[in-house]
Amino acid sequence: MPRRDLLHAGFLVCFLGAAAAGCARQAVVVSEPGVGTAQAEATLRADLERLAEAQNGYYGGNGRYADALSELGLTPAIGVRIDVIQGDRDGFSAIGRAGDAECAVYLGDVRSPRSYLTRPDVVQCRP
Repeated sequence: MPRRDLLHAGFLVCFLGAAAAGCARQAVVVSEPGVGTAQAEATLRADLERLAEAQNGYYGGNGRYADALSELGLTPAIGVRIDVIQGDRDGFSAIGRAGDAECAVYLGDVRSPRSYLTRPDVVQCRP
C-alpha cells in the first residue's frame, strides 16, 4: 500500500477508535510528510482567527463564550488540533498545534494560555 494510503487508513482507524470510545472532544492529529512549519503556522493562524470570529458571534447570541469547538460548529483543518482552554462569560482562550508549530489566542478577562501570547484577540505563535 502506498505511504499516503497508509496514512489515510491509519487516520480512519484512529478516528473510528476515538468515536467508538466516546471521545468526541478528543482531536486526532494527522501529519503529512513535507508540510513545513511555515505552512502549518499559516493554517493554525487561519483556524484560530476563524475560532475568534466564531467566539465573538457566539458571545453576541449567548452572553458567554463557547468552551468547545462543537458548540461553534468548527472543524479544524486536517493535521490541526485546537484545544479550547477556557470559554465562559468572562472570555475564552485556545491553543492550536500542527506539527512543530503552536499558536494561541485569548480574549476577555482570562489568563493568557501561553507566555508568548501577550495581546488579547490577536493570534500569536510560539517563536
